[in-house]
Amino acid sequence: YAVFGDPLLQFYTQGQFSRGIGLPHTAFLNTLNEIASTESLFVVLYNYFNIVMSLAFISILALCWKKIPLEYVIYVAFSFIMIFSSGILSSVTRFELMMFPIFAAMSGISEKSRRMSIVIAVIFSVFFFMQLLALANHVNGEIDMVSFYGSLLM
Repeated sequence: YAVFGDPLLQFYTQGQFSRGIGLPHTAFLNTLNEIASTESLFVVLYNYFNIVMSLAFISILALCWKKIPLEYVIYVAFSFIMIFSSGILSSVTRFELMMFPIFAAMSGISEKSRRMSIVIAVIFSVFFFMQLLALANHVNGEIDMVSFYGSLLM
């Protein structure tokens, strides 16, 4: 507000970031439309990653909602509504990092058995690698995936 004089400026500029305000299900539909309309393998993989992570976080909340305090469940539910109301799932993982009750629930799941902790570690290792690819894409521009994988195998 002090710089631009408009406390609602972020709502007016959402269109410049391919975002808008809408019903929560439109984020999934718009992301699926983006997958269908692009020829870039990276964009397709990135959008599938965002969909999978969103569904994973929703699944964890659904499985563990009785084990975490009600105020945390409400916090995460409202966070999901706000995220999904943005119109697209691009960068959804950045927003999901603020949902600390989900991470507490994952800790509880991984404590149940050694196998679950290994499964969670493998999943997050794969996702970490995908985030590194996303960072490289952001810094260097579109990655030629064939050349990238070729350089990894040499």
